[in-house]
Amino acid sequence: MTHPNKAKGSTFERQVREYIRDQGLSVDHLRLAGTDDQGDLYVRESDSVLELKAEKRINLSGYLKEANNEADNYAEAHRRGADRPAFYAVVKARGKSVGQAYVVTTLDEWIRLNRKAK
Repeated sequence: MTHPNKAKGSTFERQVREYIRDQGLSVDHLRLAGTDDQGDLYVRESDSVLELKAEKRINLSGYLKEANNEADNYAEAHRRGADRPAFYAVVKARGKSVGQAYVVTTLDEWIRLNRKAK
């Protein structure tokens, strides 16, 4: 029997994946890889690794640390060197639609992405 929290997370991941696809973007499900986990979803157009969270208590610093590590793992697994994808934590907003989820990154990451876009 699946743990209720795992089921919530899986449902949220499916909802986010479908929502992103409905917006016309290409999104890939990333498989679990233990300590070498590469995140939950990868969005090709924005070259982004998404770490999804559907938890009662929000831990932004923990989510962002995990997402950052997973972006590094993704870059290493795909032999990208220093050209790693962006990282974001996508956090379920309780009582709101999937499109109202919070998308969070660090200021340093945001600056890196904006410099890269120049």
